[in-house]
Amino acid sequence: MTDADDANLPGGSDLTGVSGDAADIGPSVDADLTTEQAAVFRAVSELESSVGPGHVAEIARAAGLDPGRVEEVLEELIGGPGLVVAATDPWHPELGPRYQVQSPD
Repeated sequence: MTDADDANLPGGSDLTGVSGDAADIGPSVDADLTTEQAAVFRAVSELESSVGPGHVAEIARAAGLDPGRVEEVLEELIGGPGLVVAATDPWHPELGPRYQVQSPD
């Protein structure tokens, strides 16, 4: 994925300069995702690689989307392609679960 592609996604400019797996979902996965799903997946990946699994508010900021919509998209990414997993945050349960990229088996 190029920086030009990132610029076309909501919040893409926040993720420019990200390299490796966080920047390149991969052609087969990327082709199957909507623009919002790709933006949220990239935000989850970028946060995980820089600070660890993220909460909805952090992911929404990085993706440039409304937190309510991010919650919906995260459920899509968990249920359908299984690209993202949610984990309880025992230190900050009031913030809800933390989300991270599903590890390949």
